[in-house]
Amino acid sequence: MLRIILSLFSLIICSNCFNIDTNFPIVYQDTQSSSYFGYSTILYPGNQRYPPWLLVGAPKATNPFTTYKNPGACFKCVIGDKCHIFNFTDASTSPPRYEEKLDGAWIGGSMDISYKHGRVVVCAPRWIKIKKKNGKYDDFHMEGACYWFHTNDNTTQKLLPLFEPDHAVYSSGGGAVYNYAQGAAGISAHMPVKEKHLVLGAPGVFNWDGTSILYTDGDNPSPVASRLRNKVKRYADIDEFSHSNVANAMLTSQTVAYDLLGYATTSGYFYRKSQLLYVTAAPRSDYKGQILIYKFEEQRERPLDVKETRFGHQFGEYFGGSLTAGDVNGDGLDDLVVGAPFHTTGKFNEGKVYIFLGSGSGSLRVPKRESILGGSTNGQFGSTVQFLGDVDHDGFGDVAVAAPYEESKSGVVYLYRGSSDGLITTPSQRIVGKNIYPEIRGFGVSISRPADIDTNSYPDIAIGAYLSGHAVVLRSRPVVTIYQELKSFSQHLDFKEKRFKVRACFWYRLDELDPPLISITRYLLVDQDLGRAHLEGNSVKTISLNQNRQHCENFTITLQDSFSNRYNPITVSLKHNFLIRPETKKILLVGSNSLSDDMFCPRCPVYNKHDSVSSSIIEIPFALGCGPDNICKASLEFTSHLIDFGNTEEFILGSKNYITLETVVRNLGERAYLTQLEVEIPKIVTLRSIPSTCAQQNSSVLCSVDNPLETNSLKKITLELDMTTVNSGKYDDFLNFTIKIFTSSENDQENVKQLVVKLGRRADVTITGKSEEQSYSYKNLTQGRSFAQTYQVQKFGSSPLNEISIEINVPHILGHEIFINLYQPVGTLSGQKLTCSSNFTYIVDNNQEFGVLEDDKVRSKRSLSQIEVFNKSAKVRERITDSTFDALQNRTFYINCSTPGVTCSRVVCSGGPIDSYQTATLKLQMFFNTSAIKDLFGKKDVILFATQGRVLVTSPANFVQSGGRTDNFDVVSLFIGETIEEKVELWIIIISVIAGLLLLLLVILGLIKAGFFKRTKKEELEQLRLEMEFNQGGHSNTMETLDDGETEEEIS
Repeated sequence: MLRIILSLFSLIICSNCFNIDTNFPIVYQDTQSSSYFGYSTILYPGNQRYPPWLLVGAPKATNPFTTYKNPGACFKCVIGDKCHIFNFTDASTSPPRYEEKLDGAWIGGSMDISYKHGRVVVCAPRWIKIKKKNGKYDDFHMEGACYWFHTNDNTTQKLLPLFEPDHAVYSSGGGAVYNYAQGAAGISAHMPVKEKHLVLGAPGVFNWDGTSILYTDGDNPSPVASRLRNKVKRYADIDEFSHSNVANAMLTSQTVAYDLLGYATTSGYFYRKSQLLYVTAAPRSDYKGQILIYKFEEQRERPLDVKETRFGHQFGEYFGGSLTAGDVNGDGLDDLVVGAPFHTTGKFNEGKVYIFLGSGSGSLRVPKRESILGGSTNGQFGSTVQFLGDVDHDGFGDVAVAAPYEESKSGVVYLYRGSSDGLITTPSQRIVGKNIYPEIRGFGVSISRPADIDTNSYPDIAIGAYLSGHAVVLRSRPVVTIYQELKSFSQHLDFKEKRFKVRACFWYRLDELDPPLISITRYLLVDQDLGRAHLEGNSVKTISLNQNRQHCENFTITLQDSFSNRYNPITVSLKHNFLIRPETKKILLVGSNSLSDDMFCPRCPVYNKHDSVSSSIIEIPFALGCGPDNICKASLEFTSHLIDFGNTEEFILGSKNYITLETVVRNLGERAYLTQLEVEIPKIVTLRSIPSTCAQQNSSVLCSVDNPLETNSLKKITLELDMTTVNSGKYDDFLNFTIKIFTSSENDQENVKQLVVKLGRRADVTITGKSEEQSYSYKNLTQGRSFAQTYQVQKFGSSPLNEISIEINVPHILGHEIFINLYQPVGTLSGQKLTCSSNFTYIVDNNQEFGVLEDDKVRSKRSLSQIEVFNKSAKVRERITDSTFDALQNRTFYINCSTPGVTCSRVVCSGGPIDSYQTATLKLQMFFNTSAIKDLFGKKDVILFATQGRVLVTSPANFVQSGGRTDNFDVVSLFIGETIEEKVELWIIIISVIAGLLLLLLVILGLIKAGFFKRTKKEELEQLRLEMEFNQGGHSNTMETLDDGETEEEIS
C-alpha cells in the first residue's frame, strides 16, 4: 500500500514537471478574422512606472489608422487588459519623393525588443515603394520597412534600409535582376542583448541571394543640448539607429541566387566573451540550408566577414529556418540552436533542431547530444526556437522548441533544460496548445523573449497561435530543490544485536528573498525485502521545512527475535514527496474575465524533480567474522572461456547453434559477501536458458555466486548461449564479452576481464555451366535463332555467406555489328530471384528478329582486324559466286572475349544469403543474329561461342575462400552450318559409266573362262542317286528328275 501511495504521488509531481505554469494562462484572442494574430510576440516586463505589456503581431490585420487593405497591425496589450492597435503611421521621418503602398505590407511580420536599451522594432517585410515613370506606375519595389520605438513611448521612427534607387536593379551585359527592389528587409529582426545594434534580414536582395543589414547608433560630436533641440520627436535621439550598413550580396561568396540569406537572424558571443558575432540563415542554400557566422565590415557595401559556416544534412530540411543563441552549458560562451522544420525521419516534415556549442577554439563544436528529432508527421518541430535563459535557476540556460502543427495543428511547445554537456534531449515539459485553450491552433509559431512580468525572479513567456488568432502568456513559478540525508549510528550489527538507531535530515534551496515554509511527506522504510526489522514509530509523516535550518529526526529500529539470514545487511531507505496545494485550472480569457479573476500564485514553488535528492538508502551490515575490523578482504580470481567448439579460440560461423560460457570464481582470501558475477553479452548473442541464480538485465546477466564465498572455495557459473544470430554472418569479426565480479567485501584482484572470441568463416563457392543443347544449326544466314546457357553456383562449408555475385562476360559485338542480343536473365537462389544488372537492352518480344538485312547487297565495312582473324573480306567475296564461296568454307571459329575485334559486356547478378550446399542458378537466354556477321562466315563453318562466368563473394568483404574449387567457368555453344551438295561435271559421269561397263565385261569373261557357268554339280548329284538305287536291287525305269536331253547326253 505504501508503494502505491508513492507511485501516485510521483504522478502528481510529474504532471507539472517543469516550472512553466499552464494551470493559469492569460489568453488573448483576435478581434478580427484571419489576421494571423499571434504571428509574432514581444513581452515587456514593466518597471516601477509602467506596467508589463504584451505586443502581438497580426500581419494580415486591417488597420483603422490607414486606408490600405490588410496592411497588418500590432496590438499592445497591458497584461490582463484589453488590446489596442498600435499606431505606426506617425513616423518621424520620410525620405522625399517616394510613394508607398501598404496593401498586404505584413506589419508585425517580425519584431524584437532590447530590454537593456529599451527599444522595440516592428517590421513590415512586404512594404512596397512605388516606382513611377512619366507620372505613371512603372514598378512595385517590395523593399521592406521597419518601425522602432522606445518601450514606453508611442512615437515610432521608420527605417527604410533598402531605399537607394541606384541599387534597385542590377544590370550587366547578360541582362538585369532585382537587387534591392525585392529585398523584403525585415523578414527577420534581431537586437543583441548588450549592444545598441539592430540586424535585419533581407532575403530578396540580389535575385533572392539575400543579405544582412546592420543599424547602429551614430557618433554625433554635437553637445547634448544641441542634439535635443534637433530631435524630430520628443523621445528619439537623432543618433539612434542613424547608421546603416547593407552587406554586399554580390560579394558574399558563400551564397548564391535563391538561397534566401537573412531568413532568420541571431547573435552571440560564441568564441570570446568580448567578440559579438552574428548568425544568419540561408535555408535554401545547397538545397539543405546553411548558416553563416560573421561580423560586418566597417565600410558599407562590403561582403560579410564570415568566420564559420554550417550546412544542413538532409535535402529540403530548411536548415536555419529558425535560430536562437544563449549559454546552455554554463561555460560563459553562447551556444547556437538551429531549427530544420522540414527534416524527415518517418513520413515527412517531422522536424529537427541542431545544437552547436561555443568554443574558444574559434569554431563551434558539436556535443555528444548534437540534435533533437521531432516525432509527429508534419509537426514541423523546430519552426520556432527561443533561448529562455535559466528558467529553473539551476545554473544552465534552457531552450523552447515549437512544433506548431503537431496535435492536428493545435501546436506543441517543448522545453529543454541545459546542462554542462549541452541541451538534455529529453523534454522537461511539453505544452500542448489545445490543453490550454481548446480552440487554439498553430500554437508556437512565435515565442517571445523571456521577461519576468510578475517580479518573482523567474522568466515568463508569450506564445502565439496564429491559425486561431491567439496569444498566450505563461508564467514561471519558483523552483524548490529539496535535499535529504540518512545515516546510521551503528557501523555494523552483532549477531546478538536487538536494535539500532538512524538519523534523517531534510533541507531545501529556493531562490526567494523571503522563502516560505514548505511541506513534505517523508517515508522511512526498513528491510522491505527480507522483513528482519521494523521501525518503532510512524514510518510516514508530514513535516514543514524552513530554508534557514535543517529538519532532523532520530529513529529506533528493532530487529526480529530470530532469523537465519545475517549475511545480507539491513536496508533502510528514506523517501519524500513534495506537497502542493490543491489547484483548479482557470483560464484568464482577456475580454471575458478581469485581472481580478487571476488565481496564479507567483511565489508558490514547484518541485525540482531533476536535482532534488528524493531517495536515500543505507545498509547496516552484520559482524561478518573477518577480524576485529569486520572488513572482509577477499581475493577473488576468475577465468572465463567458451567450451563446446574445440580447443581453438576461433568460433567457426555455422558450426554450432549453441555454445557454453563457463566462468570459474575462486576466493583465496577472507569471506566474500554478496559476491556477484556480471556478464555483458554482445547484443547479437542471446541466452538459451538462464540459471536460477541469475537474472537478465538488458544485455547483461547478473548471477549470484555465493553469500559468502568462503576462503579457498570455488564456484562455477555456466551460461548457455544461442549463436543463431551470430551464424548469419552479418556482423563484426569478433565477439566481446565483459565479465565483472562484485562483492561487498574488499577485493585485491582484478574485477573486470574481457573475453574476445574471433569469428571465423569456412566456405567455398564454385561455378559450373552448360549449353542448353549440344549444338545449334544456322541454315538460313539471313535469320537468327535463340539459344540458352545455364550457370550454376554451389556453396560448400558450414559458414553462411551474406551475398555472392555472378559475373558473366558475353561477347556480343564483332567489329561494329551486334550479333548477340540478350533476354532478361533469370536467376534464382533458394527460390528467391537474383538481382541482375547489365548494359544490355533486353529482348522483350520472343518473336522479334534482330539484324535481318532486307537487301543482301547491303554490306558493312569490316575492320582490318576482322579480315585478319577470319581470312575473309567483302572484296574476296565479290570476285567469286556465292555458291563457290560457300563451297570453300568448312572451318571452325572460336568466339570469346579474348578474340580480337570482339567486344564483351558483363551481366552481374547478386543474391544472398547463401547457406551450405545451396545452389544458385542463372539462365542466359540469347539471340544469335547471324545476318549481322553473314559476310564473315559461310554456310558450312562451325562456330564455337563461349561466355565466361565467374563467382565472387561480395559480403563479407575481403572474404578468403577455404577451398580450392574453381571460381571461373566457360560455357561453349556449338553452331553448325548446313551440308552443301556439290555439282559434278557431265563428262565425268560419262567416263565413269563407260569405265564401269568395261570393267563388268572383263569380269564376266574371266568367270566364263574359269568355268563358273558350267552345271557339273547337278550331274554329280544325279549320278550318285542312280548308284544308290542300283545297289538297293534294281534301277528305275523312269527318270522323273531328268529331261530327255540330259539322259541321252549322259548315256552317250
